[in-house]
Amino acid sequence: MNDQHSSPSEAPIHSTANFEGDSVNLRFGNRLSYLRNESGADEDEFSSRLDIPLSRLQELEDGTASVTLLELGRFASVLGISVSTLLEDV
Repeated sequence: MNDQHSSPSEAPIHSTANFEGDSVNLRFGNRLSYLRNESGADEDEFSSRLDIPLSRLQELEDGTASVTLLELGRFASVLGISVSTLLEDV
């Protein structure tokens, strides 16, 4: 009789990483949008100040894209805040 059961090391890995990442992306997007609005900048002005395409800013604020470390530094600098303040409650 052939044992068809996989060993634990062969079992498929099920991760919630994408779900958790989506949640972080949404929280970051909400935070970025809030801070942009607080600064008085509209999306066009803010994306110009950041030197990024408007579509990239919209993806980040919508939570459909992940922010890079370089972008975090740039956003914080343009907003006049620290990266830790930018990431507060994210």
